[in-house]
Amino acid sequence: MMNRERTGSVSRFIGKRLNKNIVGPTGVLYLPQDTVLNERHLALLLEAGIRITDADVYESVPVTVIIREAAEEWKSIFEAAKNADRIIARNITEHVVPLLLELVSNYDLHTVLDGLYEIDDYTYRHSVAVAALSTLIGKWLGFPSARLRVLTAAALLHDIGKTKIPSSILLKAGRLTPEEYEIVKKHTVFGYEMIRNADGLSELHAQVALQHHERLDGSGYPNRLTEETFLESRIVAVADVFHAMLSKRPYKEASPFFQVMKEMYSGAFGAFDPVVVTKFTQRAMEALIGNDVLLSNGQTGTIVRIDAHNPWKPLILLNRRFVNLANHPSLDIKDI
Repeated sequence: MMNRERTGSVSRFIGKRLNKNIVGPTGVLYLPQDTVLNERHLALLLEAGIRITDADVYESVPVTVIIREAAEEWKSIFEAAKNADRIIARNITEHVVPLLLELVSNYDLHTVLDGLYEIDDYTYRHSVAVAALSTLIGKWLGFPSARLRVLTAAALLHDIGKTKIPSSILLKAGRLTPEEYEIVKKHTVFGYEMIRNADGLSELHAQVALQHHERLDGSGYPNRLTEETFLESRIVAVADVFHAMLSKRPYKEASPFFQVMKEMYSGAFGAFDPVVVTKFTQRAMEALIGNDVLLSNGQTGTIVRIDAHNPWKPLILLNRRFVNLANHPSLDIKDI
């Protein structure tokens, strides 16, 4: 357990970031590393008798500053690909990738997701989001730095083929017709060809653009591949679907985070790579520790601990008492 602070106000820690996991005396994870502290987090630690010190936190650049800079860089790259039919790989590898690596090194999943709403245009927000989420997953899976950089760039480029799709289809307010959907599906092949012809990008970058809509059960496109896809492609597939489900579009409402997590996990042994989805959902749920949740009985509690074997039934602090949802079959989390 961390050293306890004897004096001083804890309010000064609000907005600062944890530089390590906060673990209680029994080994319970209270808050994961990189959590940006708020009043709820501090109240949770005080309730558990854990007090943090200045050595446990650090200052960092605001998440919105990094995200806006990455989005602006990506917008210029995307527009150049659309208007001049060329991908400026150097700007990706030297400018955007370092920003995204800085982002995932300094911020937890939910802070990143909140910061992404600063980007108004869905096209750019989605690409940056998928790149950030893919990088987080790669980091959690233990990718070495060189492989992580390739994954980040490939994830950022996954939809670059949409520069070849008519705007009338991409920006359509309603649902696509079957014919329009077939045109959109071609963005995977277009992206593959564009990346292969770009200097400074590899075959793996191109394959991720081609394969990110493939599914392990053979239901994907363009080639209905199953296990023949790259791990990087399977990571981007999970990040792509996850962010799309979380996002509000003209033809659909955004799905609640907890619902998206459960639906993604239900596909872990079908459409998606089970190792990728399991790692992603486990770490995403751990990052919810300290957050308030609405329960199915209408009450509001705070997540205290996540069970790795049953992440949907965490330990909740409810009305100053601990409630293990695993012991209450009829009680579930309705929303975060």
